[in-house]
Amino acid sequence: EWGVMLHVSPHSDRRTDIEMISGTVASIARFSVMQGRPLGPMSDSVRQSLLEIHRVYDMNKHARRGAHTAAVTDELIDTFTIAGPAEHCVERLLALRELGITKFHILTADWRNLDPALQEHARKSLVQDVLPGVRERCARYEARKQ
Repeated sequence: EWGVMLHVSPHSDRRTDIEMISGTVASIARFSVMQGRPLGPMSDSVRQSLLEIHRVYDMNKHARRGAHTAAVTDELIDTFTIAGPAEHCVERLLALRELGITKFHILTADWRNLDPALQEHARKSLVQDVLPGVRERCARYEARKQ
């Protein structure tokens, strides 16, 4: 069995969601470039984003928005986390399941210094929309297999 630990940040407005999660993504992504060069297969644009994060990462603003979050692109978001409307999050989680991942440790983003109402909205959507959506679709899939 394979498992993943990843941040899932659902919000109906993807731009708002990206703003909410960009500090967390920069913090996670920097591990792929800590030695000064990106490790692993990736697109050129992700490679450039990682190099920029490495150049400007500010530990005084660790996991928060700051200079390093300017390097966080939509492609980097999609490479390191799941963010967007609830149905998008469900689809991405199901795609990972199709790849053979059966264990998920889902975290919410580190939303320090963000509007508490936005944080609550994302948490509720995760619990009320995303996780039940994944469970329901998995149950239907399993029922068809039998």
